[in-house]
Amino acid sequence: MGQKVEVDQSIKIEQTHADTRIGIVRGRQKLLVIIDAGLKRELLRLLRQRGVKDPHVRLFGIFLYLALSDSGILRPGDILVIDEEYPGQEGRLRDMLASRLNIDRTLISFTRVGKRSEAHKVAYARRANRVIRYDMRDFRRILALL
Repeated sequence: MGQKVEVDQSIKIEQTHADTRIGIVRGRQKLLVIIDAGLKRELLRLLRQRGVKDPHVRLFGIFLYLALSDSGILRPGDILVIDEEYPGQEGRLRDMLASRLNIDRTLISFTRVGKRSEAHKVAYARRANRVIRYDMRDFRRILALL
């Protein structure tokens, strides 16, 4: 069995006044993902035009998938523990992530990560070994995943 990989989000995707920060922690590896507010606004506008239900949930899943893929922080057998950001949407997010990451659905869980968790500290206090930033330069890449 692999290690636990915790995920926590600061400033949700739908809060477009500021950049979203997602903290991802696996042991001593601490990744901060920053999602530009302008990018979020454009993608949400586009998804709403397309009539997508709960576009912020879809974008959260896409950005989490990209961060996990781009960073390589998630290893085979690891257990992905995601803070309960979107109650009632866990099944949708689990299916999206399991499919895109090609992992077993049972390795993805949703729970209250808590303020004392390292993922929370990374997302809120920006204490990380590595930072990935997504901005308008990534628009076409993200659009292709929607």
